[in-house]
Amino acid sequence: MKRVVVAFIFIVLVYFAGSWLYPYSIISLNKSYSYNQDNVSGKQFLEKYKEAKRFLANQEKDVVSTRVLYFYEDIDQTYIVHLGEQSISKDDLQSLQSIVTEHKQNFLQLFTFTDVQLSEHTSYYVINIINKLDEINSQLHDLEHSNFYTRQEIRRSVRNILVNMIFVTEHVDVFYQSYVNEKVD
Repeated sequence: MKRVVVAFIFIVLVYFAGSWLYPYSIISLNKSYSYNQDNVSGKQFLEKYKEAKRFLANQEKDVVSTRVLYFYEDIDQTYIVHLGEQSISKDDLQSLQSIVTEHKQNFLQLFTFTDVQLSEHTSYYVINIINKLDEINSQLHDLEHSNFYTRQEIRRSVRNILVNMIFVTEHVDVFYQSYVNEKVD
């Protein structure tokens, strides 16, 4: 009987240690990771992000502004705009992946609209946005399907995804401001 109790305690300890060390693994029930976003760079990003949204709100609505608005609305629903500690589940990763895929298509479609005139300069930004969204999609896929990433590997992956999403958001802002300025000229 003593062996059974010791074996049971050992299995429970191994389970909890495995769940903690490998939060997205098969053995983890919660499948989430607590992430603490850097408040310094996060606050700087959020200030720029709010300015970009205010700029967008003051512009004439067209196909491009609508695409950018949808992008910002979806970003508002993600962990990217939240400072401090938060829990990021596998469902959150899947949700972000579908957002990234959708907006990659949305920005790609800008090249197909006849009523949207993109200069070489603004096209460059759109291409960078699309490429970076594709890279983020790949990172999310790797993270979602890696059952044995350690906490440190997950932290690094989440941080890289966050940095890339901030980069994309800033590029969307620069693209849209350039697009508006070129439309006025």
